[in-house]
Amino acid sequence: TEVDGVAGLLEAYTGCLKVVKLYGPTNFEPVIQHITMLAKECRKRAYHCLLILTDGDITDKQKTISAIVAASMEPVSIIIVGVGDEEFDEMEMLDGDDKGLEDENGKRVARDIVQFVAYKDAKNQEDLAALVLAELPGQLLGYMATHNTAPASWKGTPYQLPQGNWWGPHKPAVAKKK
Repeated sequence: TEVDGVAGLLEAYTGCLKVVKLYGPTNFEPVIQHITMLAKECRKRAYHCLLILTDGDITDKQKTISAIVAASMEPVSIIIVGVGDEEFDEMEMLDGDDKGLEDENGKRVARDIVQFVAYKDAKNQEDLAALVLAELPGQLLGYMATHNTAPASWKGTPYQLPQGNWWGPHKPAVAKKK
């Protein structure tokens, strides 16, 4: 179903809640692996944004962390919106703003790709949109800086990838020009 903007998304979601019963387990790893595979297939042609709506904490924590670590090298951002009155401690941890994620083998995320927002924390639709999209520009530019590339639309313009700490606490490893 196509929706128009945030208002349309919220209306569709509210309508679905009347006919769908949400229940666990909540496993993110399969969908993150799927979007990572799609991103690998069309690398450098598109940037992918996965939106996950959830009503509870994840049940496949280690697998999800490993999937996020793998996805952090690809043109992917993951936005998770927690709905309902649950506590979303595991989702906050996946966000990685306080501490970058590390899988069980000690491999760290290449860059921050996850944004978590609790729906109940948004004051209104505009606030929800701002919270949900807050990190996306930095994540996109972080991917481009990591791969030393700029958007094709910037060709012939004075735009350049910014220098400095514009991407937040987890600086991407930028390849040096030879």
